[in-house]
Amino acid sequence: MKRLQIVKPNNLVMVEFDRLIAPVQSRIFSNEQQAQTLATLRDTLLPRLISGQLRLPEADEALAEAIA
Repeated sequence: MKRLQIVKPNNLVMVEFDRLIAPVQSRIFSNEQQAQTLATLRDTLLPRLISGQLRLPEADEALAEAIA
């Protein structure tokens, strides 16, 4: 490992990279949060829909409440 050569960018390149990548990282974080919310809704509603405990109009109301 000691013999491996690694290119280290200067500070200007690192700052510019951070500026360009920040919106992408923010979007990734937002998408992960949305995916978690959707997975929670799925895990909560799907078993109730399959068992008949929840009817479709009730599911629409529950979804509207969860999003609000």
